[in-house]
Amino acid sequence: MNKRTKGNFLSAIESYMTENDLRPADIYKPSKGKVTQTLTHRILAGTAIPDNPEIIDAIATAIGADPKLLRKYAAMDRCSSICSSLKVDKNEVLGISGYEKPHNIPLIKQDKILNYLSKEGKVNKDTGAFITPVVECGLRAYAIKIVNDDLHPKAERGDICIIDVEEEVDRFDFGVIGTRKGIFFGMIRVYDAFYVVETIQHFTTHNVEKENALFVHRVVDIMRRKKPKAK
Repeated sequence: MNKRTKGNFLSAIESYMTENDLRPADIYKPSKGKVTQTLTHRILAGTAIPDNPEIIDAIATAIGADPKLLRKYAAMDRCSSICSSLKVDKNEVLGISGYEKPHNIPLIKQDKILNYLSKEGKVNKDTGAFITPVVECGLRAYAIKIVNDDLHPKAERGDICIIDVEEEVDRFDFGVIGTRKGIFFGMIRVYDAFYVVETIQHFTTHNVEKENALFVHRVVDIMRRKKPKAK
């Protein structure tokens, strides 16, 4: 890359840096040489997207992002650049449908999920609040604002989790599962015939047989609350 481009990868990094009051040195110094100062400035200038997963993971750790998500953005942006130079449609190459540029999505408080989410996993009424995520997500995406410490340190009070109903939950992810008995939000472990949903603090666990799961939605991004600067 030799000209400035600002896709999902750079947008996500800038968002985390702003929210956590980070400087470029906060990215390359903790990496122990994996991320150089020069590469950091090229990434932030929009002229470089790493193709080494270890470098991307080091950046994700430094800014507090999900490494798997940051790798995905890097791959998508690198593919977009190649598709643009070859004059082909990125969505056709990647097989993407139902996505559009970041848009307003409903924001639900963690303790109000049952009030606004239907048994089919749809936001069924006006929540009165919306947020624009920095990531691309499906048209049925929604956000959950954390109001307690049940998921610390994965998510803290004031953090906002972006939920994309189009994204499948991997073997160990963070998300929402709906059943006839209720809706569970937390760390999800995937097994052959069932899911396990756990909270971290005030530990609780729920086993959900896959045949009884009405929907399973994955958290694809966590927007960190702005913390006050240390005096």
